[in-house]
Amino acid sequence: MVIPETGKDGRNTHYKLVDSLLQNNIAVYRYDERGVGKSGGNYINLYIFSEIRKYNDLYFCISNLRRNDVLIGKQIGVIGHSEGGLASIEAFIQGAELDFMIQWAKPVKPFEMVKYQYVSDPNLPFFETLKMEHKKKGEFIDLVNEVVQSNKNLKNQEIKKIIDQQAKLLNIKRKDYKSYISYTLFISLLKKDYEATYKNINIPVLYIIGALDELVDPISNTELLSKMGNKKIDVQVVDGLYHMLTPKKFSEHKPDIYNIDDNALSKILEWVLNI
Repeated sequence: MVIPETGKDGRNTHYKLVDSLLQNNIAVYRYDERGVGKSGGNYINLYIFSEIRKYNDLYFCISNLRRNDVLIGKQIGVIGHSEGGLASIEAFIQGAELDFMIQWAKPVKPFEMVKYQYVSDPNLPFFETLKMEHKKKGEFIDLVNEVVQSNKNLKNQEIKKIIDQQAKLLNIKRKDYKSYISYTLFISLLKKDYEATYKNINIPVLYIIGALDELVDPISNTELLSKMGNKKIDVQVVDGLYHMLTPKKFSEHKPDIYNIDDNALSKILEWVLNI
């Protein structure tokens, strides 16, 4: 199963990767997002936050595949890119029966990803919801991350109240950050920390990321995973590549956005074929 990043065109993404898998006799399951094609429901683009909803759909997809007579005795795994990686690990935590998993540019700690993206490109549209100077934005992002991580067991609305209290101490007005924390799912995402899951995971996992990834920190994530000592996890960093495992940044190209680098593609294929 190929689980792409945020976006509406799920079944047509990562075509070069899919073609290569098929050419190597590896079946690929494709799907439409909710409200697309023959899929029921309504499509809602919640950017990086929609994995909270997407993992439910993925869990039931995997469960249905497991009940398919044609697939009895076959290995079923997922290749999850970015948000798709978040959805994959969430489905696994919920009990989805997977034989292997490829985590492609997926953050171990999503709250750290948010700060990394701000440092990498403070002009991203999402950060324009913060109506304050650059230094203050960085301080507020840290504040939100710290409050959420320290109060994971509280309901999201209660966490927002604590953020309001702490922001007031820094003389930050609520109107200047209200939109930033308005998504309930954003707070839910910031609560996530998959370190323990990776430490204890007992199926083969390939974690692959470009050394120049501009959206997910390739250094902190790979160092953390490598230090765990879990022999089930193979960590691979591909030199000279960005978030899409191409030599261009995510924002620099559209028509060839899924033209994955041949070296990175070979690493994925070799790993899958040798499971």
